[in-house]
Amino acid sequence: MIEQEVEKELCKRCEANGWMCLKLELNGVRGFPDRTIVTPFGVFFVELKRPKGGVVSPHQMYWRGKIRKQSQVWELVSNMDELERFVARLEATMIARKNGIR
Repeated sequence: MIEQEVEKELCKRCEANGWMCLKLELNGVRGFPDRTIVTPFGVFFVELKRPKGGVVSPHQMYWRGKIRKQSQVWELVSNMDELERFVARLEATMIARKNGIR
């Protein structure tokens, strides 16, 4: 399995839930997360890595720190199990919000 397969599945799952799965590229900026997930209940930043040997770079660690300092979610996803857990958490949040639970 390669990183692109995990990314494709992430986008598929997001679209199935009605969320936006954006690939934002900032000119002159290195390390910004691969995908920005926009939902009615928040924005989530996802860094994708290949299942074996993927390493978070110093630029990516910088963005992880900046994003988390703003109390936002930065998630590392490198395989289908991690993807499944991440999407399941978002789906649970969506269901809870629909039922009036914060």
